Amino acid sequence: MTDLLVELLTEEIPARFQESAESNFLKNIINGLNENSLNFSEALSYSTPRRLAVIIKGLPAKQPDIKKEIKGPKEKSPQQALDGFFKSVGLSVKDCELRDTNKGKVYYAVINKIGQPTQDILPEIINNSIIGISWGNSMRFAYSDFKFVRPLKRIVAVFDGKVINSSFKYDTTEINYTGKTTGHRFLSNSDIVVNPSNYEEKLQRVDIIPNRKVRLEYILGELNKLSSKKNITLIQDNSLLNEVVGLVEMPVVLIGNIAQRFMSLPKEVLITSMREHQKFFVFEDGSGNLAPYFATVANIKASDGGQAIISGNERVLNARLADSEFFYHNDLKIKLEDFLPKLQKMTFHAKLGSLHNRINRMKSLSQHIAKELLVSKEDAKLASELCKCDLVSEMVFEFPELQGIMGSYYALEQGKGEVVANAIKQHYQPQGLNDDIPTDGVAICVAIAEKLDTLIGFWLINEKPTGSKDPYALRRCALGIIRIILENNLRIDLSQLIIGHQKSFAELKINSEDITNDLLSFFSDRIKSHLKSQGIRHDFISAVIATGIKDNLPAKVKLAQELSNNSDVVAQVKTNYTRAKNITDKIKNLELSDIDEKLLKDDSEKNLCELLKSSSIDLNKSLENEDFKESVAILASLAPALNNFFENVMVNDDNELIRSNRLNILGKIIETASSIANFDIIEG
Repeated sequence: MTDLLVELLTEEIPARFQESAESNFLKNIINGLNENSLNFSEALSYSTPRRLAVIIKGLPAKQPDIKKEIKGPKEKSPQQALDGFFKSVGLSVKDCELRDTNKGKVYYAVINKIGQPTQDILPEIINNSIIGISWGNSMRFAYSDFKFVRPLKRIVAVFDGKVINSSFKYDTTEINYTGKTTGHRFLSNSDIVVNPSNYEEKLQRVDIIPNRKVRLEYILGELNKLSSKKNITLIQDNSLLNEVVGLVEMPVVLIGNIAQRFMSLPKEVLITSMREHQKFFVFEDGSGNLAPYFATVANIKASDGGQAIISGNERVLNARLADSEFFYHNDLKIKLEDFLPKLQKMTFHAKLGSLHNRINRMKSLSQHIAKELLVSKEDAKLASELCKCDLVSEMVFEFPELQGIMGSYYALEQGKGEVVANAIKQHYQPQGLNDDIPTDGVAICVAIAEKLDTLIGFWLINEKPTGSKDPYALRRCALGIIRIILENNLRIDLSQLIIGHQKSFAELKINSEDITNDLLSFFSDRIKSHLKSQGIRHDFISAVIATGIKDNLPAKVKLAQELSNNSDVVAQVKTNYTRAKNITDKIKNLELSDIDEKLLKDDSEKNLCELLKSSSIDLNKSLENEDFKESVAILASLAPALNNFFENVMVNDDNELIRSNRLNILGKIIETASSIANFDIIEG
């Protein structure tokens, strides 16, 4: 068994593409080997800013011999079909076997393929794997269809300790395979001979850590060492860490100081400025405040221990933070409400008006929600009015990701109160599955109003999500509202809010069609998807959503969970419900009424009716009290009496009055079960 090394040396690959390209390149190589029946024992992959590499261990020196049988058409098939088959397999009729089958005689092509030397097969696999790498964006080379993220400089291809004698061609360029790679661009920029057994070791000697995971762990370890020395704590930022890993081949972690004059700026301003512009890591002290230090990851070992690098970074950072300081103090000179006129000139959507129109709608909607949640309507109104004002501030123009955050700082500085400031900060939340949700009453009102206004608006102009396309993130909006309602255990009548808020769009003269049912159906789909991810059976979710637990989404979730925990009981109830439904559905124009106890003859129907009477009262109480464990227990208690009824009672009695009365009993069974869930939806 022998090993294979393939390395692509390029100009700098953008950090955001490296991890997926590494995985993609490895997958392409493996697929090519599998297609050629070449087994292996281990596959490794590597990526740095200048290289992608794959090592395959345990490859055979020769492809195995292959015997392949291809079934063809019947002997008496049309000549055109026979000729097409023989041509496709490259054999004549004499070379094919005619075999008896249960469908008559059928032609079989038996192809014996002698295995080729692996080194003869590898060039095609390697070249196809290079072409097949998927990039987010790629360069197209002149006079060629070949696309690659950056110019390809060299291809290392070594098998069984020898360079594979082949090349990669595109347009007028031919890159011959080689066994030599290069070291660090600045520290060891010379050619070195490598092979699969010494690839990592030799690169580390020339100041390159090719393994992405090793680089990441090294950077994280160094950051934690430096923070420990300063008695501070690293603020975790996995996104930045993954990006920085893709910017360096030999990471050197250095720590610098933030000038004290800038420490009075909002924490988020400092972090964003350092992260976005400088790719700096930041720290906090024991009190949870931002520490006056930053860490940078250089791509070079400096002779002075990095002092010049730190000094240069500090100068650049001071200039950046001076700009931020200027923006911040300039913004504070203007009251938030004085930004409102500028929002009239900012279009939210061509058909939905300006941001100022949107604010006016949100003010009205947030007050309706505040009324339902019994929180301050005035605070909700003020927070809605001011929540978008920071969009025209200088700071948010420079750092759009600080929208909402800067508005909250400005609101506090201008005496708007903590409740209003908090609502401004949180009204965009949640922005993802793992994002926090607002928990304060006023913040909840504004956050729901912001998202519901978006949904209703886009529904009215018929810009709904289709398939996998959702350019306005409307699914995320709906899921955000659902999470806010569920995790805060709120009772909100979404249907009434949707109906009422549609009137707010009247001045825009857009679609007047009622979109309530369609939008509620969209919410239902999102609820099902959300609960399914939590392990609740989809049919239980659908069945509960279809019930009449009005305007209480948390209760529906609680009930679905309880049914899921007691699926055996539900299955038994489903069986009896189905039996009752099958009988009543067969009778046309059936009109059910109250049970006449005087017409009860059999003990099993008497016992059942007595139990149904008491259980209905208890069941209604348990549903009102949201004691769904008790509700399920009551359902379970009905099962023995229901079984006895179906075993001992003939519903279709000859006496018409008795028959009608027994049908009324079935109707009561259906009604009782339906008060819990729509059992038609629950699977058997």
